Amino acid sequence: MTDGFTEIALQLLRDAQFRKRLDVATHIGHVGDEGAGDYATFEIYAPNGVIEDIGYKCNGCPTTMASCEIIGTLLSGRELEAAARVSVPVVKAILGRTTEGKEAIPEFVVRAIERIECKRKDEKDELVRS
Repeated sequence: MTDGFTEIALQLLRDAQFRKRLDVATHIGHVGDEGAGDYATFEIYAPNGVIEDIGYKCNGCPTTMASCEIIGTLLSGRELEAAARVSVPVVKAILGRTTEGKEAIPEFVVRAIERIECKRKDEKDELVRS
């Protein structure tokens, strides 16, 4: 399932640095239905407009996980506005070739970033609108 991935994408997938839940988040972006198929949720901690931490939760598909890792790598340490500039062609270029039927996954994952909303997730895992 990862045969066409670039070496960079394979390394990011192995490291899985951003596959985590954050204790506290200031911004949340979600796409899909966690209970019924593909989904991706990004949690971002950017209290002063700079992304200090980013994590994601998604289904176990390697293409989805690699796409999320790529986005985490692109955004970590950047200003929050950089999220609006994440593009499908860039994610696809870093990812490489996907298996048949998975071609739309990078675009799907980018939609989660496009849907980021300013929210606060506290230590009790409760979302509160800021």
